[in-house]
Amino acid sequence: VIDRLNPMLATTWESWQVRSVVIGKSFDLIRDNLLGVGIGNFVIDVAYLLTGYPVWIVEPVHNTFLLVWSEIGIAGFLAFVIFLFSFWKMSKTAPLFLRYILIALFVTMLFDHGFWDMRQSQMIMFLIFGLIGAFYANKNFIKS
Repeated sequence: VIDRLNPMLATTWESWQVRSVVIGKSFDLIRDNLLGVGIGNFVIDVAYLLTGYPVWIVEPVHNTFLLVWSEIGIAGFLAFVIFLFSFWKMSKTAPLFLRYILIALFVTMLFDHGFWDMRQSQMIMFLIFGLIGAFYANKNFIKS
């Protein structure tokens, strides 16, 4: 984290420039494909928009929300946000540490794409959702 935020290092600025280019191209994909480009097709479609750039710049956008919106369109994005919001509401019945973990998950989604397209990160995300859901179900079971 320190290496990414240190303004004295040239690699910090290079990383921010690359990410800003890909973020800009993701907005272009969103504008041109209102229904999305299809799950897993972001890198393929953004490669066409990044002609003239080095090949290593072709990568998923480092923002889960933009990636979801680019791949499955506005309807899928809204469904994803509603899904996340439902777990936020359920987390009120979970222990406080799980709520903090959920906040950390949401903040991480702003700067990483792993929770959408990497199995290991997806497993961690759904483990957190499962724990929150279990506490929510247990509280509602005890009330009845």
